[in-house]
Amino acid sequence: MLFVIALVAMTFTAWEPVSTVSLECSKIGEFRLDLAPDDANCNSSIVYVFGVWPLLGFGALLGAPALFAATWMRRWSSWTAVAALFCVSVVALANWSGWWGSLLLLAIPMTFVAAALATAHQVRGQSTRSLTER
Repeated sequence: MLFVIALVAMTFTAWEPVSTVSLECSKIGEFRLDLAPDDANCNSSIVYVFGVWPLLGFGALLGAPALFAATWMRRWSSWTAVAALFCVSVVALANWSGWWGSLLLLAIPMTFVAAALATAHQVRGQSTRSLTER
């Protein structure tokens, strides 16, 4: 489920204008970045300005913890995914003014969803009754 959320977030973000993640656009109405194309402005899409690779890195940061938890299907892997998404959330909050931090703020709601799923996680083959008898 979290992997799908990461994929939807990455797809949605790809076509958003740069003005949604750049404080320069919101404050002074201009966008300046050394690696961006010369004709890039605040209305250009994120994929056009930054390219595909940063967006794939964004998807990997948000999708890898969910993929890890889904691969192992154990409680410890679910809580490891929660911890990884929490770390991404902290990095996003520390870099909130940059475009990368603005994109990673999507990790905050994903952390809450992952924590809820990890709390409800049951090991396959064990019933709820056998878990409470321990």
